[in-house]
Amino acid sequence: MSQQQVTDVTKYLAKTTVSVVPTGYKQTEVGVIPEDWEVVRFGQLFEQSISRKTLKSNEIVSFVGMQDVSESAQLINQHLTVFEKVKTGFTYFEKGDVLVAKITPCFENGKGFYSSNLLTNIGFGSTEFHVVRAKKCANSNFIYFWTTRKNLRISLELEMVGSAGHRRVPFSALQNYLIPCPSNLKEQTAIANALSDVDALIGELEKLITKKQAIKTATMQQLLTGRTRLPQFALREDGSKKGYKQSELGEIPEDWEVVKLGEIGQTVIGLTYSPKDVSEFGTLVLRSSNVQNGKLAYHDNVFVNMQLPERVMVQEGDILVCVRNGSRQLIGKCALIDKATVGAAFGAFMSIYRSDVNNFIFYQFQSNLIQEQINERMGATINQITNKDMAEFVVAMPKRKEEQSAIAIILSDMDKELQVLEQRLNKTRQIKQGMMQELLTGKIRLVKPEGDHHGSA
Repeated sequence: MSQQQVTDVTKYLAKTTVSVVPTGYKQTEVGVIPEDWEVVRFGQLFEQSISRKTLKSNEIVSFVGMQDVSESAQLINQHLTVFEKVKTGFTYFEKGDVLVAKITPCFENGKGFYSSNLLTNIGFGSTEFHVVRAKKCANSNFIYFWTTRKNLRISLELEMVGSAGHRRVPFSALQNYLIPCPSNLKEQTAIANALSDVDALIGELEKLITKKQAIKTATMQQLLTGRTRLPQFALREDGSKKGYKQSELGEIPEDWEVVKLGEIGQTVIGLTYSPKDVSEFGTLVLRSSNVQNGKLAYHDNVFVNMQLPERVMVQEGDILVCVRNGSRQLIGKCALIDKATVGAAFGAFMSIYRSDVNNFIFYQFQSNLIQEQINERMGATINQITNKDMAEFVVAMPKRKEEQSAIAIILSDMDKELQVLEQRLNKTRQIKQGMMQELLTGKIRLVKPEGDHHGSA
């Protein structure tokens, strides 16, 4: 077929191809939506202005600052105070209202909340919140889930006004945003309830993870100091209970010792490279961004295309440690190198600690003991520790490798349990995003359309 013939066929297909709208749906300016839905301005669902109720000076109200809401639009904290302290200079709202951050970057990051769990009927908050109150024809929770949609936030980001760093979304932009909307309150409520059920599941998983993390921290404190001994190591050969002895770290088990990290392993400095060495492909260079919550993460990766010395290549079981960073809180954060990461390099602001007891020492790096030593040695002006500093860190540890391994295995098993829960949480969040896309656009219906005797509810 000649080039001209290909062009002619392409033009013909472009003219004759039409998008097929499913039965029961219609094409609108916001996409394909159910026939019995309408395209409305978001502001048609909520009040244009809100009047205040009269309060006494000593009446208890709730206060919510921007720091009290998460980037997943959840209320994570609230403070009880008296009306007298917040009656001026703050945003008034009532229980059941939806609040949306209006200032950059809080708006783009997703800050806001639905105040159904407010401790009092009246609340006050940051002046950087818009307050959205549902009309009687609308469901507050339905409105809330629309305010959490990424598409809405991305679109309204373009409507921001003001100077750099202080740009805000006008209330009018929120009002004028077009959405597909069920024509009856019953369907709005059904959609909101389904999404609320998933939110409740996410909340329970978050609480469980927090609880498991607290248990792990307490277990680390007990096992890594020897205050709690594993049964198989707690008795002497004659069956009597082992005791404790004094050391520079306080009381430790009689068969433990205090050692410097430099005595049982070595620290290795990372790779120095220049911008010209960075490439889209090549060798992965592990940096502080690759250490997240004690685990390796692969976001914001950097690759280099250059000849690399053997010393900057990681080995399985190495402990990757952040030793220099603009953020003081990141110093000392670490992750254990796994088999999949072997062959990567590590950057100059990172170090590797390598020994034959890495699994045990990895958890010591997460303990208060090493974190306190890091704070003691931190530079006054530069957030860093040196390899020499790290070699001088002291830890208490069992003399028997069997006990070192047994402690590490228990803590590793707790990490694996946490990882499974976190994966379940991430999967549930993804499911919620998919549900929002399907339910808020009417692709999946929870309420049978009026007059439809064949469709499923």
